[in-house]
Amino acid sequence: MKKLFLVSLVLASTVFAAEKKTTTTTTTKTTVAPSYSSGHSLKWGIGFATFGGSQISNTSHSASVLLELSDVVALQPFFGIPTSSPFTFGGGAILKYNLHGNMDNGFHTGLGFALGTAGTPTTSFFADIFPVLGMHFSLGGHVSNLKLSFDMGPIFHVTPTFVFQLTSISAIGGASLHYMF
Repeated sequence: MKKLFLVSLVLASTVFAAEKKTTTTTTTKTTVAPSYSSGHSLKWGIGFATFGGSQISNTSHSASVLLELSDVVALQPFFGIPTSSPFTFGGGAILKYNLHGNMDNGFHTGLGFALGTAGTPTTSFFADIFPVLGMHFSLGGHVSNLKLSFDMGPIFHVTPTFVFQLTSISAIGGASLHYMF
């Protein structure tokens, strides 16, 4: 009888322990990384623009970065130093919005702003405001990371005298080329 009591005690404690293990629950916390709308991740590229060094309408070139902020919005900052004697520089940015297509191929509109110095033989400060309308496309194939865009529109050139120019923002149609990462 003593053996039967010990066996039943061992079985009861095993069953009780098993029931206790099945009733314990664990919780896990999962975090979701923030993402852009429609699953767009930030893409960026470096390159050059045929505008922006010294007065937007000049033929001076500038270094440029292209930041694709979302599926429809991109920012293109630029900076250039066209001459050292006299020292002239220019920098600014264009905020672009897709009208048709996508970030690889399509048409866009936007607004640009630039500041800097220009002039020969003496330099003067300038500020340019320019709405743009343009097109952009990836070159495709083995060079699909290269993106070419053209921007044109009127320029509101503010110096000591105000000048309005209806022209492309450079002699090459406001062209810019970027290698996208």
